[in-house]
Amino acid sequence: MGVRIAFDVGTVRIGVATSDLRGMLASPQAAIPAGENSIAAALLLAGEYSAQEIIVGLPRTLQGKDSASTELARTWACQLEEQANLPVILIDERFTTVQAQNSFRELGLNVKKTRSRIDSAAAAVLLQSYLDSCPKG
Repeated sequence: MGVRIAFDVGTVRIGVATSDLRGMLASPQAAIPAGENSIAAALLLAGEYSAQEIIVGLPRTLQGKDSASTELARTWACQLEEQANLPVILIDERFTTVQAQNSFRELGLNVKKTRSRIDSAAAAVLLQSYLDSCPKG
């Protein structure tokens, strides 16, 4: 299968997660800063991990509609795809940040003090969901 890499796009930072080579388990990685160099940073990471696919979270509203955040993620993903020479797959990520925050709370961690880790944990939730939906074999 090969490594997959996922990005949870935000206005301050972008959460990053990668899969193992077999595409079974997602793991959070260090977040990258959002902004003008984020595409280059994402491409560098995809190359370092020899990624086969790039997954980008699409933050829709609870009603399934687009928002400003959705458009930011979609635009970022399009720019990434233009330069990546890899498939870029957009996945609905409505509840990934909430799931990551809940996990941190259960561990007794302060959500406000761990924001950069939560972004990458959300990317891992997103990627794990994608991996679980892929046929194995």
